[in-house]
Amino acid sequence: MKRILSILLMVLLVTNLAACSNGNKKDTSSGESKEKKSDVTLTILLSDDMLEGGGFHELAKMYKEETGINVEIIEVPYADLPSKLNNMIRAGNAPAIVRGTEISQFSSHILSLEDTISRDVILDARLDACLLDDELKALPSNVTANGMLYNKTAFEQAGVDVPTGDGDVWTWDEFVVAVEKVVNNSDVDYGLVWDHSQHRYSTLLYQFGGSLFNKDLTATTIANEKSQSALEFFVSLFDKNIIPKSSWVGTEDPSAMFKTGKVAVHMSGNWKVADYTENIDDFEWGAVVMPYQENRSSVLGGNFVFAIDGSGVEAEAKEFLSWFYSKEVYTKYCEIGQYLPAQKEITPKYESDTLEVFAKELESTPSIAGTDWIISNKYPGLSWGNALRDNIDLVIVGDITVEEALGNAEEVILDTYTDLTSER
Repeated sequence: MKRILSILLMVLLVTNLAACSNGNKKDTSSGESKEKKSDVTLTILLSDDMLEGGGFHELAKMYKEETGINVEIIEVPYADLPSKLNNMIRAGNAPAIVRGTEISQFSSHILSLEDTISRDVILDARLDACLLDDELKALPSNVTANGMLYNKTAFEQAGVDVPTGDGDVWTWDEFVVAVEKVVNNSDVDYGLVWDHSQHRYSTLLYQFGGSLFNKDLTATTIANEKSQSALEFFVSLFDKNIIPKSSWVGTEDPSAMFKTGKVAVHMSGNWKVADYTENIDDFEWGAVVMPYQENRSSVLGGNFVFAIDGSGVEAEAKEFLSWFYSKEVYTKYCEIGQYLPAQKEITPKYESDTLEVFAKELESTPSIAGTDWIISNKYPGLSWGNALRDNIDLVIVGDITVEEALGNAEEVILDTYTDLTSER
């Protein structure tokens, strides 16, 4: 009996030691895993994040807390991002993730996301712009809509009502009359400022029935009769001093001018909502539906996020993007930046109802307004740059005519995409 009891005690002792040993291994493994994650750093290259509410900076903190992985944000001016990315890649110091507006230029360095995110969650109108050779290479981080923000206080001072949308929309001629009345009967000095942007100008082009390319992307339509009418009208706004020339060809920033309260309307987009919500206290402002000529139209835009091949943390970068595009995280991101979502079935809570106006503008936008985004994916690595905007500058200062400006821009397009033709 004593021998049996002794054997049983020995078995129990060995079992307990094994259990303790297994428990220690589990704890050690967990600690090593956490320590390993803390050694990983994901670098995200982007621009304008803090200007738009700091969404990615906030996500970086969240991701560190949830996973232990460090996320470093490198923020550069918008115009400098392509050259910065190119230099980082050439130096062997590629970022893990990039948020930018251009993907085709770096197509050979972008990882496929086909095994990371389902195409089905991306808005149909934005999906084509995320594909290179019919492979998902990027995610739309947000959708933008060009549109107008107006000085409510000034319009009320002048006794000028604005249209509410849907069936109540003004024409461009009606808009001109309205802002002239506001300038003459309120504290503002100018009726309109317009972002010095080819993308923003194209909104007017589509509203006049013009376009940059035809629907099947076989020809440029930039110099046809409708495009000419649009540019002639645009130039007339400067000639009448409705738009100050200094805000387009000079050094004055349209956004800064609007924030002074001395401008009736700013032609920009929904990305300004967060900035104006934070920084305008001296007057009331809001979004207003844009005028139309032949069509109602905005222009779809926004940023993309993509992972870089050669960063050394490719798997971790894709894991971050999968986390970022989860509904809970992505909704929070849209709320922080006051973004229109690029995902289906996402309903962020916004601080202002102005974004609803921009959403309605997108609903009224014809499909042709998206061709200038897709052309760059059809011809990876090729860009006709800002040839239209730069030639508009020359028209405004009186150096060339409207016809010459459009002809010059058309020539650049045809030289860039040599298999396109001119459609006038």
